[in-house]
Amino acid sequence: MDILNAFLGIVTVGLFVMNHMLTYEMEKDNFLGPVIRRFMGQDSQLLRWIIFYGLIMVCAICWHIWRRFDHRDFTSAFFCSYYEILGFFALLPQLWMFQKDKIVSQQLGNFVGFTALNRCFTFLFWILFPLVFPRRQLDNRMVQMLSEVLNIAILSDFLFYYIRSKVRGDKEIIIAQEDFV
Repeated sequence: MDILNAFLGIVTVGLFVMNHMLTYEMEKDNFLGPVIRRFMGQDSQLLRWIIFYGLIMVCAICWHIWRRFDHRDFTSAFFCSYYEILGFFALLPQLWMFQKDKIVSQQLGNFVGFTALNRCFTFLFWILFPLVFPRRQLDNRMVQMLSEVLNIAILSDFLFYYIRSKVRGDKEIIIAQEDFV
């Protein structure tokens, strides 16, 4: 099943790139660009990716050191740490673009909205776990719950505008700062 899952994941990414690469807006994808230009004087897409994933790797190492894994070998424990940190950082570039443009399409908004819903369901899973399995105790339950709360908090600003646009029936999601009038 793991091999099939990996194969289907690679096929899905390949199909996605083949069908949607022309919709990629490279000039808008400049997350970390201003910071890199300020400290290094130059900027490139590759450099941004290296720094972004390097930051994720450093955070994952710190997270792995801080977090305890009593029953796992180093490789699987570090993979879990890396996956959790990657999940935390995954939507930051997208939210950066949203704040710059102030207008988000419904399709992209739906993606981020359903990602937030996924995180809510994951949080609900961890809350309900002791009710379903009262005799099992998991070492990482509280860490997972805190991680999901933090992820939902990061998305909460966007979710306000997303829900407001759905209620109003807007065709696009408008992110503005002077909405509290």
